[in-house]
Amino acid sequence: MDRERIFSRLKEMEYYIGLLEKIMPEKSNEYVKLDEIKKAAIERYSQLISEAQLDICKEIYKSMNLPPPNSNESIFEKLKGKIDQKTLSKIIKLREIRNELIHAYSSFDDLKLFNVLIPNNYMQDFVKEIKEITN
Repeated sequence: MDRERIFSRLKEMEYYIGLLEKIMPEKSNEYVKLDEIKKAAIERYSQLISEAQLDICKEIYKSMNLPPPNSNESIFEKLKGKIDQKTLSKIIKLREIRNELIHAYSSFDDLKLFNVLIPNNYMQDFVKEIKEITN
């Protein structure tokens, strides 16, 4: 397990979580009223957080001495039990939304992202769980 890479990615994640917390409203009716620049920033920070989460999960998967994964989903499947199921479920949902954002689907639903990000305590839970796993 490459602890240095994991901790580097955790640090990046914590930075983006902090930025999200500064601009993310608590209520959906406030979120839909945000200007395009703030929404774009939230989408970008969410994408970067999702990338960091996946990289961290890949590092943990590699340390489990399993055969190469078939997909990102299979990595998440093998991490059940190591990472809390509720946290893992949110990570998977954010990953799905990240894919929609990257491919710029025209029918993207803003509230879908909001509902995954609020409450965002699962992100801090993920950071805490990873720190426990790697120690």
